[in-house]
Amino acid sequence: IRYAEHCNYVLVRQADKAVCGYLTAEIWKADPQPPEAFALGHSVYERHCAAGTALYISSFALAPELRSQKLKPVQYSSAADTDQTAIGAATFFFAGALKRITAAFPQLKKLILLVHEDWRNAIRIYEAQGFTRIAVLERFPAFGGKQAYIYEKTVPSPSPDTKHRRD
Repeated sequence: IRYAEHCNYVLVRQADKAVCGYLTAEIWKADPQPPEAFALGHSVYERHCAAGTALYISSFALAPELRSQKLKPVQYSSAADTDQTAIGAATFFFAGALKRITAAFPQLKKLILLVHEDWRNAIRIYEAQGFTRIAVLERFPAFGGKQAYIYEKTVPSPSPDTKHRRD
């Protein structure tokens, strides 16, 4: 957390202050090339580069009791953003954290993540958020020899009238 400032978020339940989810990420100089770049347990201190252009989402989780819950946004960032459709808590938290990170680091060009082949619900969230599978790592050691999928998403360029700020 110390080395990748503004790249880590925790979801806390307001009623009892319990941690219900988290997202951790780090910024890489550019797109990783070799599969070894995705080795679990690498040093964030050695890899993170705040001026980099690729955000690697290293971990995302939500408490099981929240995974099926739907939420309605309570605040809107603009008059045009008034859709009150309920969305899944995982999607709400994932999208919200990425929105904050990309606002804090406007130079980001790509978002990258690695996901276990069996994590179908997570894959649905990522694909619904515009991530595309770009590679398959066969027999990924950290996943017990199962496949690991690499997903990425291009960060849209901000419009000229959009101001970036840290929340």
